Amino acid sequence: PEVPLVLEPPPGLEYCLPCSGPTANESYGDRVTADSFPTPVGMSEERANKLREEAKSMKHLMTHLPKNPWFCKTCRVTKVNQKPARTIHHDPADIPTEFGELLLGDHMIVKKDGDEGNEGEQTILNLFDLGSEYRGTAALKTKTAEDAKYALRKYAGKQVDDVKNFYTDGSKELKKAAEDLSWLHPTSTPHRHAANGKMERENETTTAGTRCAMDGGGLPHPWWPTGVGYFNFADNITRVGKRGQTPYFERFKVDFDGEWFALGQLLHFRPHYPVRVALPRFNRRTVPGIFLGWKLHPGDVFHGEYYVAALSDFEKSALDEKPVPVYTIKEIVRHHDVRFPLAEARDAEE
Repeated sequence: PEVPLVLEPPPGLEYCLPCSGPTANESYGDRVTADSFPTPVGMSEERANKLREEAKSMKHLMTHLPKNPWFCKTCRVTKVNQKPARTIHHDPADIPTEFGELLLGDHMIVKKDGDEGNEGEQTILNLFDLGSEYRGTAALKTKTAEDAKYALRKYAGKQVDDVKNFYTDGSKELKKAAEDLSWLHPTSTPHRHAANGKMERENETTTAGTRCAMDGGGLPHPWWPTGVGYFNFADNITRVGKRGQTPYFERFKVDFDGEWFALGQLLHFRPHYPVRVALPRFNRRTVPGIFLGWKLHPGDVFHGEYYVAALSDFEKSALDEKPVPVYTIKEIVRHHDVRFPLAEARDAEE
């Protein structure tokens, strides 16, 4: 049976601009099923209650890190048998502390036919800066050096000259891109997982985090380019690193001042003029939609803009197979009751 996707908002809407947004551990209660899971044998009620609240926090809904297999439904179904990363000890003097001292990069190839992104993307360039622990990603149509160079310039932005070393698995395309940018290019031993271990673990983190974000938000698989970009930036603004700061702060030396939303979260937004002018005169000036991410300018500079899509466009796309338009907006109406309409519709059909 068809499940309507356009949901009326609950009472108590709040404009996000200006507003402080949710705190990292703010609980969202009824949306998540954490309270319905029993306390595991051998776990104290105090620890169980703490983990239940963590599973319901906006921070966990955004990245699903750390894994919470006891009380988070999404972690339970998307991170089955995921093994913890090994801890490797290094000489502290060899560990980078500033953005650009050592940037890691690797291609992740989408191998199966039909798994391409919405716009034909077939590969991911995954980036991880060791000094700041700042993540980056680019969904690309090809694995060419030219595409890699564009993605690297977009990631670095005005800090392109701050990147001193770019470390890869020996990829010819990434080596050429690094040379064009005048970056030093030390390489690991090709096809040796022991040498490439750090980037392999970051690839695993990106894959698992994207899978969780998309499953929790209910986005179909062709939306993986959106999911990958969402997860990596969400991790940059929410995760507290080893020096007590987020990767975003470590890179830019300021806290992120934008809003926190989970991927696929229900919201209302003020549409662009052609859509807005077509609305009945006395109807509300916002339409229901879902959150898709933060618009980032070169160098991951944020200017208070967000990516959203209208729920009605998902309904139309299912009927006529046309792409769902993605809007760049500034004004968002937040719901206190966090809901994920695409996930709700999917679960109702299962």
